[in-house]
Amino acid sequence: MKILITQDTFVPGIDGATHCVANSVVDVETDNAHATVAAGKALYVDPKDDRSRTKGQTASEARIEAVRAAMKATKKAEG
Repeated sequence: MKILITQDTFVPGIDGATHCVANSVVDVETDNAHATVAAGKALYVDPKDDRSRTKGQTASEARIEAVRAAMKATKKAEG
């Protein structure tokens, strides 16, 4: 499940916790994604993953595109 990290945090995983930086889109296991969003450190990328009625825990499309563009620019600048 893809989530947008909104604050630097450690996300638990099969191989241990992984440090995720703010403004990045990461793919994590479902339970870990729900826990990270519930902790207020991430937003869902896909509204279908958001269990709330108002879909208030889903990132806007504009925010997701801005983060992906920034990630692409960073990768290009690194070489």
